[in-house]
Amino acid sequence: MRILSTNPAIVPRHRLTETDFATTRTEILQMLRRTNYDVILVTDLPETPAARVLDWVRAAGWRIPAILVGDVVPQEADALACLHTKEATTEVLESYFRQVPRSSEMSGEWPPGNVQELIILTKDSVAAQTHMAAEVSNMSRQISELRTGLREDIRELGSKVDEFRHYADKQRDAIVAKIGEGPLSRVQEGLKWVVEHPILAMAVFLAILVLLASVVVGINALQPGKMEMIRDWSSGHGAQKAGGH
Repeated sequence: MRILSTNPAIVPRHRLTETDFATTRTEILQMLRRTNYDVILVTDLPETPAARVLDWVRAAGWRIPAILVGDVVPQEADALACLHTKEATTEVLESYFRQVPRSSEMSGEWPPGNVQELIILTKDSVAAQTHMAAEVSNMSRQISELRTGLREDIRELGSKVDEFRHYADKQRDAIVAKIGEGPLSRVQEGLKWVVEHPILAMAVFLAILVLLASVVVGINALQPGKMEMIRDWSSGHGAQKAGGH
């Protein structure tokens, strides 16, 4: 419920009631033009009785329900209730406020009831949705960080696998090279050298033949006595071996 009051000391206690205050004629008329109030609480102003203040409102064309409170209050005034100042307790005023039809009910507008209540409920709903959105955003950020960490771990693991594969290839090549260094490999290399250097290979072969021929000639050139001694020594050495057995 929206209330316009000319007495700041009178404030309804209900949380769904919203009260504005105006203490001069100009303020009262400006507030009425600016806001659609459900009721106006008119009280005595300095040097102006409450009945006179109500006349300002009615003369300006406002037919808004009014509750008149003052030291001298004419009972014939155009008001929902005319109360003496001593009678205008908070409980009494709120009982009259509850009798005032709300502006939405009078005009048939939707939603019915107090718009302020809907505002409060909307604020609570917005606050809850904001909190939920913050929680969802936080969860989304955590999931994103976890996903980034997993990507980095997978990338590092892939790098380790590549290093291990490279090391395994090097070890395999080293083992194959060791196996290839056997006698057969040396023979193959010798044949390859002969094929690649035929003239030099022929020269080496001839040099070997010449060396062998020289050895044979040298042996034949030995004196016959020395040759005989060699034969005797060889035959005697052989006989000793046979006797030993």
